[in-house]
Amino acid sequence: MAKARIEKKRRGLARWWVYPRFQLSILGVNLGVLVGGLLGVILLTARTYRQLREMGVQAGLHPTHAYFEFLDFQQGLMNRNLWVGGGALLAVSTVFLMLYTYRIAGPIVRLRSFLEDYVTHGRDAVKRLKFRKGDFLEDLSPQVNLALGLDQKSKNAAKKAA
Repeated sequence: MAKARIEKKRRGLARWWVYPRFQLSILGVNLGVLVGGLLGVILLTARTYRQLREMGVQAGLHPTHAYFEFLDFQQGLMNRNLWVGGGALLAVSTVFLMLYTYRIAGPIVRLRSFLEDYVTHGRDAVKRLKFRKGDFLEDLSPQVNLALGLDQKSKNAAKKAA
C-alpha cells in the first residue's frame, strides 16, 4: 500500500513512467522502426537521383548543366524535409505511445503492488482492486476481487458465516 501512495505523489512527466522497462522497450522499437523506415526511404531516393544523374550523362549533358544542379538541390531539399518529417513523426508517436503504454502498464503495476500487499498483509488489510477508468485490463479487477473474495458478495457471505 505504501508503494501505491508513493506513486501518487509523483508529478509532471515522471508520473507517466509507471513501468519504465516496458515503456522504454516499446519506445525503442518505435524509434528503430521509424529510423529504419526513414533510412530506407532516403536510400531509395538516393538511388532514384543516381539513376536520374546517369540519364543526364547518357543524354550528353555537361556535368555543370543546370539539370545536375537542380537534381542536387532537389535531393538535398527532399532529404531535409524527410528528416524534419521523421522527427515530427517520432515526437507524435512517442507521445501517443507514452499515453498508450501508461494505460497498459499502469494496471500491471497496480496489480503487482496489490498482490504484494495481499500476500504481505492479508485479505482484511487490503481494499478492493480497482483500475483507472479507461485503462486496459479494466475488466480484470472485478475478476481478481472475486477470486480473492474481496467483492461485496464474498464479504457479505463471510460475515454471515462468522
